[in-house]
Amino acid sequence: TGGLKGSPFLKGIVAFIFVTFAIPGFVYGKTVGCMKNDKDVINAMSQGMSTLGMYIVLVFFAAQFVAFFNWTNLGTVLAVKGAALLTALGLDGPEVFVVFILMCALVNLSLGSSSA
Repeated sequence: TGGLKGSPFLKGIVAFIFVTFAIPGFVYGKTVGCMKNDKDVINAMSQGMSTLGMYIVLVFFAAQFVAFFNWTNLGTVLAVKGAALLTALGLDGPEVFVVFILMCALVNLSLGSSSA
C-alpha cells in the first residue's frame, strides 16, 4: 500500500539501529573493562571504520560506473544493436548459444582472477 514509505519509522531507522547496538556494546565494554572512558569508545569506533576505507572507495567507483551506465543508456543501446546484429547475421537457435559461450570464454580469459 505504500503506507510505510516516508513514515516516521523509516526516517528514524538509522538512529534506532545506532542506539540498539551502541548501548549494549558500551555496557558490554564497561562490564568487561575494555571501555574505561569516552576516548576508548571513540578509538573502537574509529578502528572499526578504518577497515571500511578500501571498501568505501571501491563502492564509490562502482556506483559511479553504474550511474554513468544508466545515464548514457549504454545497456539499451548495446541490447538493440546486438539484437540487430544477430538478426543481420541470421543466427537463431543453437548457434546463438555457441556464440554466447565463446564470448563468455573470451571475457573469462581476459579478466584476472583474485584467486590466481
